[in-house]
Amino acid sequence: MVISTNNDVVYGNRMCRGLSCLSRESVATIGKIEDDLSKENTGSQTTLILERTIDCFRNNSGPGDPAALEPLLHLIVAAGPRKKESIAFLDSFAKKNKNDPAILRALIALSKKMGTSDGVAALLALRDSPNFKPGILANEAFCREFTQLVGNLSDKNAWGGQESSDHAWAILESAFLDRKFRPDYSGIKELASQFAEMRGRFSPRILKLMVKELSEAKGNMHAGEVFDNIKYALATIGEQMAVHLNNRFGIIYFSRYSKGTLEQAYNDLHSTEASNKPVLMIVFNKNDYNGAFYWAGKKLDDIREHFRIALYETKFESSGFPSQRSYYSLVKDTWEKYGRIGSTIIAGHGDPDSILLGDNDDEGHISKSDRLRLAKLGFCFAPQPTVILISCSTGRGPKAIGAMFRDIWGARVFAPKEDAAEAELSYKDGALYAKFGPAGWRYQMPLLFTNMANYYPPNQ
Repeated sequence: MVISTNNDVVYGNRMCRGLSCLSRESVATIGKIEDDLSKENTGSQTTLILERTIDCFRNNSGPGDPAALEPLLHLIVAAGPRKKESIAFLDSFAKKNKNDPAILRALIALSKKMGTSDGVAALLALRDSPNFKPGILANEAFCREFTQLVGNLSDKNAWGGQESSDHAWAILESAFLDRKFRPDYSGIKELASQFAEMRGRFSPRILKLMVKELSEAKGNMHAGEVFDNIKYALATIGEQMAVHLNNRFGIIYFSRYSKGTLEQAYNDLHSTEASNKPVLMIVFNKNDYNGAFYWAGKKLDDIREHFRIALYETKFESSGFPSQRSYYSLVKDTWEKYGRIGSTIIAGHGDPDSILLGDNDDEGHISKSDRLRLAKLGFCFAPQPTVILISCSTGRGPKAIGAMFRDIWGARVFAPKEDAAEAELSYKDGALYAKFGPAGWRYQMPLLFTNMANYYPPNQ
C-alpha cells in the first residue's frame, strides 16, 4: 500500500466514515487516490465515486471487511491512467453483487493477481462484453484461465515487442465485445488457446492486419473468425501473399477460397504475359452473419481456369472515404488493370431489391436505387457480359435487381428466384452458367440439385 502524508489521511478519514477498522495504510491509499484524481479535474465526482465504491462493500450489519477492500484499493492504484474507469467498474460491479461473497472473493483474488493497468483493461473489456454475467467470476476455472490469458498478453517480450503486444490487446478487446464470444470457461479457454497460437506464429504485420479488419468490421466479423481465416491463409499461401491479397483486394475471408483460387488471383494480378482469356471480376461481401458464403468461394474452382480473375471483398457499394474501396471503384480498377470485364459474380445476402455487402445502411447495399450510377460503369464491361448474383431472391420476377443488371449493361443474368443455399457454376461453349439449389437442399440425402435460377437473357 502507498504510505502517504497526513493530508492524505485527512482525505482518507473523510472517505472512510464508518470503516474505522481500516489500516492507516488503507486510509492513506484512499486519500492518495482521491488526490490523484482531483488533479485530473474530476472535481467533486471523485469523492462521490470513491464513497459509493466503499459503501458497496459494507454489509447490512456494518462496515465491510477491510481485508476485502484493501486489494481492491491496490487494484485502483495500479490502474494508473485508468483509475477513473476502474473505480466506476468496481462501483457498478459491487452494487450488483454485494450480497454474493463468492463473487466478491473471486474479484479480490483477481485484483491481487492482476494489480496492473493491463489487468484493469482486461476487466473493463470483459465487463463491456454483451454476454457478460458477473457471476462467472465465482468460477475458479474461469478466473484461472482469465488471469493466465492476461498474463500472457502482458508479456511484451514473448510477443516480440510493444507493438505486437498492443495489437494483441486490441484483438482481445474486440473479442470481448463480440456478441458471439461466450464469457464462460469454455469461451475463455478457447480464446486463450488462440492467443497462445498467435503469440507463437503471427508476426507484427499479421496482428496489425487483424486489428484493422476487426476495427472495420464493426461486429460483422468476430475475432475468432478472423483468427481462423488468418491461420488458414498462413498454412496455404503464406504470410507475404496473404498480406498482399488483403491490401490489394481486401480479402480477409481467406478460407472461402481454395489455395488454387487465391494463388491464381495473385498470379493473374502480376502476370506480364498476354492472355486471350476473358476477365472474370468476382466481388464477395464482408458481412456474412451466418457463414453462408464459405461454400460459394470454393465453387470458383469449377470455372476459374477459363478466366483471368480479379477477386475482391468489400463492404461498400459506395464510400465517401478514399481509403475504403467501394464496389464502384473496384469495377473501374478491374477495367484499368485487366481490361473490359466479360463476366462478373457478385456474392452477398440479398432480397429482390438489393445485395448486402457490408453494414445495413445505404453505403452497404447495391440496390435498385443505384441504377444510374451502375449504368455509368457500362463502359467497363464487354458487350453482353454475364452477371451471376449469388444472392437470395435477386431473381424474383421481372422487376427484381437481377433484371436491372440486364437492362443497364445489356447483360445475360443468372440470379436465384428464392432463398438459395448453394450455386453451381459451369463453363460451356465459351459462356458462364449458374444454377441454384433451394434453401436447405444441402442437408438432404441424396443431394438433388434443382435449377431455381431466373435467367434474364440480354436485351436484343
